[in-house]
Amino acid sequence: MTNLDVIIDNTHSDTREPGAPNLSKRPGLWRVVSVLAVTAALFVTTLSVLQSRADSNVAVPARDLVALESTTVTIVDLASPGGSSLAVLGLAKPASRQQVGVDGAQIDLPSGLAALVALNDPNGNLMGLVVVPTGEDRDAVQISARSTAQALLLLAPGVLRPNLDESYVNTGVIESDPAFDKLVEAIRSDSNLSDDNELVEQAYAEIADRLPARQPAAAQGCDSVIARNAYPSAGTCVQPKSTGLLIANEQDRWVLIYSGTEGFTELCAVISPTNTAGGEVLIPSEQCSGDSIMVAPGPVPNQGDDQAIVETRVQSAAAVTMLYEYAGPFADLAGASAGFADESIAHIRRNAADVVASLAFLIESDEAFAASMDVARMSSTASDRHTAALTATRRIIEAADTTGLIPQRSAGDDAHTAILDFYVRAGERMVTPRTDWRWEVDAAGMVDFGADS
Repeated sequence: MTNLDVIIDNTHSDTREPGAPNLSKRPGLWRVVSVLAVTAALFVTTLSVLQSRADSNVAVPARDLVALESTTVTIVDLASPGGSSLAVLGLAKPASRQQVGVDGAQIDLPSGLAALVALNDPNGNLMGLVVVPTGEDRDAVQISARSTAQALLLLAPGVLRPNLDESYVNTGVIESDPAFDKLVEAIRSDSNLSDDNELVEQAYAEIADRLPARQPAAAQGCDSVIARNAYPSAGTCVQPKSTGLLIANEQDRWVLIYSGTEGFTELCAVISPTNTAGGEVLIPSEQCSGDSIMVAPGPVPNQGDDQAIVETRVQSAAAVTMLYEYAGPFADLAGASAGFADESIAHIRRNAADVVASLAFLIESDEAFAASMDVARMSSTASDRHTAALTATRRIIEAADTTGLIPQRSAGDDAHTAILDFYVRAGERMVTPRTDWRWEVDAAGMVDFGADS
């Protein structure tokens, strides 16, 4: 029988920047990580400000959500009593909600988009799931114990990614381990995901407990940059130019830049994660002024008198990263938001001031949400990361309105939030004490927009 920890390659070089905490060596991580750097989108947050859409200044693309296409859904190896029903979660379309007949049912899916189809018993309990990916072969799908296990893993914190193709690969890696077969068998025995279900929750927890924090590429510290005046700061490489600063992000996290002489109060720029649009930007000197501070989720170095201010700014950067990494992708797939994955980076960059202000408001007004953001600043257990992601996502989705923060969010029902209840219960069964850092590079650094090259 394969030991999950043994098949994980946990080797990585020690590339901490000066001032980062001294970290202990990590035990073997699941090959989930090494094969695809999978994992923990730990700090999820699909941010929604506790205000109505009418009060939001965030620009939302005005276009019809999606066209529909039909598929036939059948049920295998799961109980399906009379009166059971099928629904595309988050999609408030009558043709996407049908009673289950002898041969299943035909329902409408969002055309060209992945969809999550749920099986509910006559009492409304969630009894099965299947993720229908994009592609040509969507004429018929099955809900089974295996498809339900696959869906639970695909939507899980630490597996789901902004890029859904990466998420599929992560799930595929986990499926090769005997622990996945145990989860399938537990679901086949009792597939009720709405009520307490010890067998399924424990089987899921045994997998989730071993997901390490996703390890980003090491910061290069400007090693590949020819400019002699370039310098590293907060996981980026800064190159002074005659018109401003060319900043290249070397980490898979969002960076916020604040200027202003009184407590860095002015958000003047955002930089998206490495290898994405906006991951390298030239910021004009007139956009940010003088000494400014860059912040991102991660360990916070000593900032002296500015420590409290910097930690607050780091929370906001963690919230933006969580929105991008997990909360948005969850709402996109489970809630039929149809478009967040494609538009998230452009949307956050275009509406940075409103998005960050909304998140900051949520941090200030909700202690649980704020605490979830703090997990990014420390070495954490899989349970810590799991709980933080779920708490933040729940707060965002259940806020008054999220359409201004998650492009194309469906105005349909919120039945997909019931899945979060399952994850919460299963998370309470996670016990592994091992801790990992999601980011090791310092969360803050100073830059000067007043100096020309």
